[in-house]
Amino acid sequence: MKISVPALFLLLMLPLLAAPSTGTAQPAGVGDGGREKSTTVTDDSSGVAGAPGSRPWYDTLTVTQPRYARATPLERLALSAFTAVSIPVGLAIGATTILPPSITVLQEDDELRAGVAFSTGIGFGGDTTKFIFFPDVRLQLEGAYFFTRTPQPVMRAGVLFDAPIASIHSRDFVWFGMAGGSGLSTDLKTVSPYLEGWMGLLTPMGIRFLTLFPMHNYGFRTRAGYNTTTGRLWYEFSISATSTFW
Repeated sequence: MKISVPALFLLLMLPLLAAPSTGTAQPAGVGDGGREKSTTVTDDSSGVAGAPGSRPWYDTLTVTQPRYARATPLERLALSAFTAVSIPVGLAIGATTILPPSITVLQEDDELRAGVAFSTGIGFGGDTTKFIFFPDVRLQLEGAYFFTRTPQPVMRAGVLFDAPIASIHSRDFVWFGMAGGSGLSTDLKTVSPYLEGWMGLLTPMGIRFLTLFPMHNYGFRTRAGYNTTTGRLWYEFSISATSTFW
């Protein structure tokens, strides 16, 4: 059986002619019989196709709210507890760094008197061109309180010279060293000149880290003084800590 070319073409086109219409767009204003068709435009503020009336991808209220306002009660309790603990701890560390305490024992008039002391000072000189350095000399001021002495408060001022011996830290932040000097001590009734010696660990100037700023001396301190009023010697032994600013 022979099939002509036009008949073969019609057979191939039959599936296409039988397919449903896909809704080919017509120009605006053109419809059946030349009449205009009205079209309705839906305003979808979300800008997401297929999701009319849905919220945008971001929530303005959520974005602008503080994190604390969106926290759970447990998170708020934890944050409040952390704040309540960290503030006094931070203040205590700062005060101890600036004005560190020492435990001291004074041998005076054949009696031992225990007390606490707080010391800070000012350093002078040193090679300030280096990142870390030690002052040439420091003026140290101290206030002490002895529990069984009368009068109980004692004030001291001394001039000390530090001698760093060896670094025990990889970046030279902590040194082993010694110091010596002299000063005056008074309880507002008597005045005593004294000699002082110290040995222990010290941190240099120039470090701007908490607990390492300012310069600190931690170690053992001994003093030998002479009471000019009673004409008697006194001795003091301390586990000491001092700070020095520049």
